[in-house]
Amino acid sequence: METAEATSAISDEIEVLACNWATVEVYQRCQLTMHVTMHGVVCGGIAAAEILAAIRLAQVLQKDWGAVAAGVQAMGRIAAQVINAAARAAPQTR
Repeated sequence: METAEATSAISDEIEVLACNWATVEVYQRCQLTMHVTMHGVVCGGIAAAEILAAIRLAQVLQKDWGAVAAGVQAMGRIAAQVINAAARAAPQTR
């Protein structure tokens, strides 16, 4: 019997509950805001104007705007934390 080669598979798929789909769809339409500082580039999350534009483009019902915007802001803050932590951990080159 031959031994199976061990392979690692990285999947880009995640499960999204139906109640969160509009939030994820709007988040995917948004651009993270990047700020250039003396110490490098820092991610600032997603600007409110960016979220509003994405909500309108995605044709989210107006009654859901508040909840969707709050979810997208939370996702943007988490993404910014991850990006900024990775940037701090990366070796500095000059």
